[in-house]
Amino acid sequence: MKKFSLKFVAGLLALVIGVFVVWASGILQVLFPQPTQTAVSPTAKETTLASPPTNEESGKIVLRFKGFELLKGWVANFEVVNYTAKPITYVGFKNKGIFDFCTLAAQRDTIYEPTGVKNHHSGTTTKTHCRFSTAVILQTIEPNETVVFSVFKQEVQDLVNIRELKSAQIGFEFFVGDEKRREMLWSEEITFPEEEL
Repeated sequence: MKKFSLKFVAGLLALVIGVFVVWASGILQVLFPQPTQTAVSPTAKETTLASPPTNEESGKIVLRFKGFELLKGWVANFEVVNYTAKPITYVGFKNKGIFDFCTLAAQRDTIYEPTGVKNHHSGTTTKTHCRFSTAVILQTIEPNETVVFSVFKQEVQDLVNIRELKSAQIGFEFFVGDEKRREMLWSEEITFPEEEL
C-alpha cells in the first residue's frame, strides 16, 4: 500500500508539472506572438518616401489597405501616408515596426437575417504590450512619408466581439496639426480570408 501511494503521488506530481509547462508555454505565445514568416519586415526601422499624391489625396492623411499575409493567423497590412504639410504623430515603439503602434480600433455592421435588424459592433483598445512597456514613445510621420501597420484577424475579432468575423473597418489613432488634434483614421471595409491555419 505504501509503494502504491508513493507511485500515485509521484505520478500526480509529474502530471501537475506537465500541465503547468504546457499552460506556461501557451500563455507566453498569447502574450508575445511571433510571426513565423513575413513579406514585410516587422522590425522595419525607417519610414519610406511616399509616391506623389492624387488630386483627391493631396493635403490628407491616407490609409491604404495593402493585402493579407498568413503568419500565425491572417494579418491585414495597411499603409499610412502623410500628404499633409505638417508631421503627424502616433503612440508606438521607437523602431516603427509593423506591429509597433498602440491604439487599434475596429467597427462592423451586421444584419440579423430573420428580422433584418442591423447591429453596430465596434471597439477600441490600447494593445497590451503598450500598457506595460516603458519603451512607448510618440512617433512622427513626416510630410510625404509612409509607414506600414499590420493587424491580426484575431485582434479585430476580439474588438468587434463577433465569433465568425468576415469583414470590418480598421482604425488607427493619430495626432494631427500644431494642436495635436486626435483623429481616428478608418480603412475601407476589408474582408478577411476564411481559411484558418
